[in-house]
Amino acid sequence: MKKTKISGFTIKMIIIIVAMLLATNILLGVILVGNSRTTMKTLIDNRMLDIANTAAAMLNGDELEQLKKEDKGTPPYQRVNDILAVFQDNIDLKYIYCISDAGNGNFVFSVDPTIEDPGEFGEPVVSTEALNKASKGSAVVDVEPYEDAWGKFYSAYSPVFDSQGNVAGIVAVDFSADWYEERIYTQTYIIIINCIVAVLVGTFLVIFATRQMRRRIQDVMDEIADVAEDVDELTRVINPDAVIDTTQDEERDEVLELGRRIHGIREGLHSYTSNLHTQANSMITALSSEYRGVYYVDLDSDEGICYQPHTQIDGLRQGEHFRYIDTLQEYADKYNLQPPMLSEKHLRRSEL
Repeated sequence: MKKTKISGFTIKMIIIIVAMLLATNILLGVILVGNSRTTMKTLIDNRMLDIANTAAAMLNGDELEQLKKEDKGTPPYQRVNDILAVFQDNIDLKYIYCISDAGNGNFVFSVDPTIEDPGEFGEPVVSTEALNKASKGSAVVDVEPYEDAWGKFYSAYSPVFDSQGNVAGIVAVDFSADWYEERIYTQTYIIIINCIVAVLVGTFLVIFATRQMRRRIQDVMDEIADVAEDVDELTRVINPDAVIDTTQDEERDEVLELGRRIHGIREGLHSYTSNLHTQANSMITALSSEYRGVYYVDLDSDEGICYQPHTQIDGLRQGEHFRYIDTLQEYADKYNLQPPMLSEKHLRRSEL
């Protein structure tokens, strides 16, 4: 079997598909990372707000509003401290404490249950946009981290209202900025890893599928090459002077080469049949000059073609197709003749 050399079409297709797959995965990864960060941040913020709101709801605003530095150790001060300490000891947070509004955008520590290095009553607190909103009655979370003497934090703030509905104080819940960002980046890393795995798996599948397709195309082209050689041989037999193109473009890709070969076979078959018809017509023309009537008969199909009519056979014209047995029987009956028993070789081309 003749082997046909094919080009790097597979490599080109793999590069294109992998590039598209990579671009799609990168775009999808960017979208997923953005959505994941937003969703994760929302979940963490809601958890922080739930803790701050729950603690604020458990405090008595009227008592909190009246507390002073000198009240440390008194029952009202201790009740606030104990409530905050429950959250401090049982929930995964860094600090929880109360803040008082000192006016003019300034805020100070109120009650801090932290055992080691607590914020002193009246000590200034870093003012943030979220803290300012909380002082006006809204529960909010810092959008950006802030830094103070205790570290870098994201904080949730929930106002505590007195019996008149006024803001008596603010409960602040601190979460380490490292903890906060680690939770978000973990999801980002997972998505990036998934995208990389998807690209690798997709690349492997593309290479595998393309190699299988290339192998199938190679087999088909080898078979077509053999058929093309056979057609070329037939064409040479019929027409020795025919010019046959046997060149092969090694830079042509597989699909184009396959199409070229199929087209070549069609042209070869067309040339072959044309030569057959030409020779048949030449033979019939030569016979017509010597015989009064020339007919072509196919005994297998009982069909005949009139190339030169005999004047004694009524109804047949040049080029007309007819049923051989019926016509022969009709001719014999008309002239009271017994049809001779001719061999198949003589009956295929005979003079009536």
